[in-house]
Amino acid sequence: MTPMEKTRRPCAWPGILAAALGAIWLALFPLWQDGSFSRITRAKWQGMLILCAVTAAAVIVTLVILALRGELGRTVRFHPAQALALAYFAWVALSAFQGACAQTLNSSGQRAALMGAIRHEGLMTQLCYCAIFLLMSLFRPRMKWLLRAAAVSLMIFFTVTLLQYAGFNPLGLFPAGRSVRTNYEFQGTIGNIDMISGYLCLAVPLLLSGFVLRRHADPLLLLAGLCGVMDQLLIGVQSGLIALALELGLLAVFLLTRPRRRWRVIFIYGGVLVLTGVRLLLGLPWLEGTAEIAFPWQPSAGKLGLTAAGLVLMALSPLVRRHPGRPVSARMTALLAAVFILGCLGIIAVAPLQKGSGLWELQQIMRGNPQDSYGSYRLGVWRHTLAMARENLLFGTGPDTFLYALRDQLRRAGETLPETFDNPHNEYLAILSNNGLPALVCYLGAMGSLLVSCLRRRAPEAMMLLCAVGCFLLQGMFSFSICLVSPMFWAVCGMASAWCGRSLRPAETS
Repeated sequence: MTPMEKTRRPCAWPGILAAALGAIWLALFPLWQDGSFSRITRAKWQGMLILCAVTAAAVIVTLVILALRGELGRTVRFHPAQALALAYFAWVALSAFQGACAQTLNSSGQRAALMGAIRHEGLMTQLCYCAIFLLMSLFRPRMKWLLRAAAVSLMIFFTVTLLQYAGFNPLGLFPAGRSVRTNYEFQGTIGNIDMISGYLCLAVPLLLSGFVLRRHADPLLLLAGLCGVMDQLLIGVQSGLIALALELGLLAVFLLTRPRRRWRVIFIYGGVLVLTGVRLLLGLPWLEGTAEIAFPWQPSAGKLGLTAAGLVLMALSPLVRRHPGRPVSARMTALLAAVFILGCLGIIAVAPLQKGSGLWELQQIMRGNPQDSYGSYRLGVWRHTLAMARENLLFGTGPDTFLYALRDQLRRAGETLPETFDNPHNEYLAILSNNGLPALVCYLGAMGSLLVSCLRRRAPEAMMLLCAVGCFLLQGMFSFSICLVSPMFWAVCGMASAWCGRSLRPAETS
């Protein structure tokens, strides 16, 4: 190899291609639907299969061209998370044949472990997730236009939602006689608000951290990110609000440690306060019980004060831009974060809270008084899930067989639940129950490896992806895998792996 070959830059076009493929998953896929909420899961599943095939074809052709040009070793990225993810999906495949309910048939007479019980989450879909992750993990995407495409998509999504709130039926998604007033839990182009929350937990941190961390502040990312924040406030899914709190906390880290980005974080905080005040002043018929959408609704000094405080922060951000101050050390930042978290938990533990609220239930759990009914019976489902997992610790019951396994578990325990659960509404417990402890260990290892690598690399792109993956994993404590959202998550994980991975033959400039 000549000295010129040793220092030659890696090819640029694979990164452009990776950005285009990333845009397919973060911009096109969220809007994919066939014109009806009644078929939305099926439509997204079919869209996932089509886009996965497109991604595979593009990546395979790229690999062949790079191999012919002798650029394969310099361009393709490798990361330990790839091996851990392969081990995870391999164990999922084993559980599809060795799980306790692996032979159970769904309502269509198909094996649920292969094709899924209700939500298409069987082995075939899991293998698609694996392919999406691995394909997206090979090349570092150019993030600028990828972020802009995701921003435009989110703004379109939010516009569809606002039109539904205004009484229209864009794209004909609501069947005749239905609307957001009769079924508010279905909105946008994804449908179920829990799944919308998952999408927002992925997209909003990516866009807002992109606005903060990129060299040039992009107002499009800011506007789209704040649209996503407003959507989170409108749907009010608690897991999404918890993830939003984490995102604001991560932005606080950038506020302390990166003085030149300080004004951007302050502007975002101001925007979030304004949107929170507006949401509190907004009365929605399907949530607040008003006759029509009302604004201002029950105005008070507190609501108006939040809005005013946000406007003040936004107005102060130019001053902070001119006088950014000094950075706070990483050790002091970690100490401040620990004190803040412990302080919040201490306040929750002793404060007088409204009975029945989510914080009150958390307070009761902290005081050692858990009830199965907490979290819309999530605690009860989690208790039964752990009991099932102990009985099938190695291979679980099989992918997407939770519905049948829980039915048998409740019958043996002589108990009933007021709702039908086809998953435990906790991604980690779902993996433990469906696929066994080894699968959960591999999954946590892959995710932990990605997060640690992003944190160590500290490049803006890595930190953006860290925020997105971390917030999505947090909301996974109260949600579940489904083809409405999971393909986007695995694509983002693949991009994080690519940005933190190494090539076999790194160039000096790579």
